Amino acid sequence: NALFDSAEVYFRKGMHLAKQIRSKKDEAGFYSDISEINRKRGNYPIAAEYAIHSLKLKEEIGDSLGMAISFNNLGMIFRLKKEYEKSLEYHFKAIALKKIELIKAPTDYAYSNLGYSFGNIANVYYGMAQYDRAISYCEEAVKLYKKGRNTSALGATLSNLGVMYEEAGNITKALAYYLEALALKEKTGNKEDLATSYINLGGLYSATDLNKGEKYLMKGYLFAKEARFKEFEKEGALALADLYSLKGEYKKAYDYHLIYSTLKDSILGEQSHLQITEMETKYETEKKDKENFVLKTKNEVQKLESAKKDAEIGKQRECLAVFLRSLA
Repeated sequence: NALFDSAEVYFRKGMHLAKQIRSKKDEAGFYSDISEINRKRGNYPIAAEYAIHSLKLKEEIGDSLGMAISFNNLGMIFRLKKEYEKSLEYHFKAIALKKIELIKAPTDYAYSNLGYSFGNIANVYYGMAQYDRAISYCEEAVKLYKKGRNTSALGATLSNLGVMYEEAGNITKALAYYLEALALKEKTGNKEDLATSYINLGGLYSATDLNKGEKYLMKGYLFAKEARFKEFEKEGALALADLYSLKGEYKKAYDYHLIYSTLKDSILGEQSHLQITEMETKYETEKKDKENFVLKTKNEVQKLESAKKDAEIGKQRECLAVFLRSLA
């Protein structure tokens, strides 16, 4: 959306300034920010490129915690690209560094940060349909988030556990984790988080009770719409379209499928717009770099010409002095 577009423009300006003042730490941070925005937009090659740039800079300055974050980012990118083995490789590298940080300083942040990596590995194994491993790592993430007192991350991870148990066929445990997650999210009031929980529960309830499923799916859809969370607004609309089709309410099914299609096209359109913005920003940055180089070169030439002129004047004065002395 427009917010992401604006953020990327400012991140690129910040990156350019960081390069000028030779602050590798800030430059690495801006590379990471741009990578994250492109990952969320689905521009995975660009996201990977900037994450690697960020990682290299962090390696140069010895920022181990920053390196762990970059390993995480790369792991997420390759999971989304379905390159699971490569994704795991990066996530395990992140865990190794984060464990060292936790031993050094067992803070709430350190526990949560390690939990984040365990949750990411769980998502990779889920993508590989290795549900037992996925559940095991997800449960470890829950323990770490509880130690870190991270309510928001805990709610999201409990939701993920519900999804994994549902996929594994354990509906009882799936429902229990979905409800536990919803209870936490209702305390925080984050609409995006609430949207995911209600849609998850709506899908589960729809298998046995279409009316109850409709109630939860509609809540989730509306929360996503209010939060302008298009990805889940799209998923909610599709789920409602399927539900109304099962209920024989074909007009509503058609309407929600139309909403789903419109949102899908809109998201794809935003991704295309971002790619155009990316090219425009890159052009402007390169143009500015070129202008700075030309200006710097011009200044150097002027300095050399001035030095040459001063040298010539000095030589002329010396010759004049010698001539005057000869007359004396």
